[in-house]
Amino acid sequence: MFKKNRKFEIDDVRERGFWDKCMSAYEEAINEASRPWAPWYAIPVDNKPFMRVAVAEIIVKILTKLGLEYPHVGFEVKTKFSEMWRMLENED
Repeated sequence: MFKKNRKFEIDDVRERGFWDKCMSAYEEAINEASRPWAPWYAIPVDNKPFMRVAVAEIIVKILTKLGLEYPHVGFEVKTKFSEMWRMLENED
């Protein structure tokens, strides 16, 4: 019936009666703690592939909003790249 019977107890069944109250409390806590500049996300972890995609999507969304760009490298520095590369290759 259960793969891990040692983890299943009568209190687990009793606690199910509080499920709706617990979920309401979690929802309230997350909503109260979450702010526009620091949002909280509730991501289910019972499906690891879904969890990873959800987290990746959030990260991409946030990084995209930042408008990040590679720094501009001036001509002076570019002309020294060959020399710098040679120096790095010759390190012991």
